[in-house]
Amino acid sequence: GGHPHRHVGDLLEMIAAADLSPAVRERATAAFRLLAEAEGRVHGVAPDKVALHEVGAYDALIDIVGAFEGFERLGIADVAIRPVALGSGWVRAAHGVMAVPTPATAVLLEGLAVAPNGPVKGEAITPTGAALLRILSTGFEPTGNWRAIRTGFGAGGRNPDHYANTLRLVIAEPVGEDATEVTVVATDLDDFSPEYLEPLREALTVAGAVDVQTWPTQMKKGRIGFRVEALAPPDRVESVTRAF
Repeated sequence: GGHPHRHVGDLLEMIAAADLSPAVRERATAAFRLLAEAEGRVHGVAPDKVALHEVGAYDALIDIVGAFEGFERLGIADVAIRPVALGSGWVRAAHGVMAVPTPATAVLLEGLAVAPNGPVKGEAITPTGAALLRILSTGFEPTGNWRAIRTGFGAGGRNPDHYANTLRLVIAEPVGEDATEVTVVATDLDDFSPEYLEPLREALTVAGAVDVQTWPTQMKKGRIGFRVEALAPPDRVESVTRAF
């Protein structure tokens, strides 16, 4: 009842007037539009008519603008996220008790991979967090080998007994694929002219094979054939197979 509210339109005007780089302004605006669309879908109102409690509105403004500003200052363009834990149980909100994830959070998580809930009782991700991930994520999970360069932790205001309420960021760089796993793509070529072997080796190398070996074999009726084996890293197996 008596709490003052802020319309999302007011917050967008504040972002437009703030001393921010164009990239931070654009991302912060996009995040608030996502929040407004989600709340609007849940409540059946137009996004620009969505009102947020004033305290929550300013919290979200600081969280969202601060996160984008931080990533810009760190110079990080590629953000890969693991599947998102939702939490479990129920939370008390302005509209009474609601199951986790709350309706607006559920809308904002559309398109993101979700994970087991872990030890969290209550919300493990909020609408603001989900909006940030939607804008920050480059749409893939970290794969392959990475070298951690810097790690940072931030603590939340809640202090549960049985787990640390912290957010972890790891800045990492991909590690070269030396000494990792490879797939052997092999074939036997019957009645095959040897002068075609070198162009085949070249094509397989261009397609990403790290090594190509050939040796003569004896095929049926005493014919000479060739066994060709190409070693391909996991992300090149398909192109090496096509080259064959």
